[in-house]
Amino acid sequence: MSKLSLKSRLLYPLLKISGVNVSYFEIFEECKFTKGFILSLLMGILFSLALILTILAMILHYGVIILLDVRLTLGLIAALLLIPASFHLAAERMNRVMRILNKFCDRIIFTFNGVTAHLREGGYLNIEFSGHYARICKLTIAIPREVPISFEFKSEELNEELLYKGGSLGTILSSLLNLNLKYMKLLGSTNIRDKFLNKEFYGLLITSEFHSTEIEKLINTLFDFLNEMQAENIPDFILVLIKAGVKKYDISRMYEYLVRYHEKYFGRGAKDVIERFIKNLIEVEKISRNEAIIKAWKHLYKVEK
Repeated sequence: MSKLSLKSRLLYPLLKISGVNVSYFEIFEECKFTKGFILSLLMGILFSLALILTILAMILHYGVIILLDVRLTLGLIAALLLIPASFHLAAERMNRVMRILNKFCDRIIFTFNGVTAHLREGGYLNIEFSGHYARICKLTIAIPREVPISFEFKSEELNEELLYKGGSLGTILSSLLNLNLKYMKLLGSTNIRDKFLNKEFYGLLITSEFHSTEIEKLINTLFDFLNEMQAENIPDFILVLIKAGVKKYDISRMYEYLVRYHEKYFGRGAKDVIERFIKNLIEVEKISRNEAIIKAWKHLYKVEK
């Protein structure tokens, strides 16, 4: 069984009765529940008990005849039904989350509005639910792998018809938009603190917001997107993103890599060589400076390969 704190062990029987598939706990090396999670689990009970006590107080004050009021009777029934319903909803969400996260994660912490999990390959995943019936899902994934681009966009900014030209990454992004992706921000290289190992690393950080309850599809598709974020796919994809309407993007690391690579051959003159090459691309292909940098980086990748 995974390592369970005393607080978690006390909660274990209650979760089992509620319908949580506790066999998933066997898979994770560590499983914890924050005070916020326990509070969210008990909120339904506390609300129901408060409503029941209020109705009982009214009965003591006005007599049993008050139950003839249909609204009060329905309120009492609703309060009694809310207790098992709140546990059932929590159990259903926990089962869905653990069913998908056991493929990628070895440690998991349930929080007030979601879950934080440690990835087996390093890094972490964070899920936050909000909105009516928790239909808004915010996913954050941090992995110890860097890419030379960063970007940020809202779905309404994109011309989706152009994404098919972005190769496999464009196709997967279209799938994410079909899952009601509303916002995405990717930092290709940033300083990240591992919430589980309490250490820092440079890596890729992606944050996305969906208006959807299809958590399994969201996570699987987002990991597919990150897996395809490889050097050979990046240039065409970022070019298509720019043409599709993305205004916030950063390719400075592409330029830095171009200069560093050519320093091996031209020393301090490397930057001048790169600038002449970029200027030539701009004049010949009638493109912007940023597009020329991306194409130069793509050319260099092909040469190296």
